[in-house]
Amino acid sequence: MKKALEKGNYISLKIPYEWAYAVANDDYTGLEDEEIKEIEEMLEKIKKMSKGKPYFISWIPEEEKYFSPCPDFTKKACDVVDLKLILLED
Repeated sequence: MKKALEKGNYISLKIPYEWAYAVANDDYTGLEDEEIKEIEEMLEKIKKMSKGKPYFISWIPEEEKYFSPCPDFTKKACDVVDLKLILLED
């Protein structure tokens, strides 16, 4: 994974803070059905972005959330965190 980061084989994504635990830990506790559907759609898009390569999603929970008027994967302004979609070497 470190090698992939050094090569710049990652994509930074701004996702809603409330989605981060679901994406990083597969923990959907407290989310509404509509939010779960949006997360599943986002994960499908991420899978397509990886173009069939193995990938890893990285998020540091201690990282500060911040407001974004235009997060990735949703049209609602909200607090977001940055995830890294790391494309691993074959």
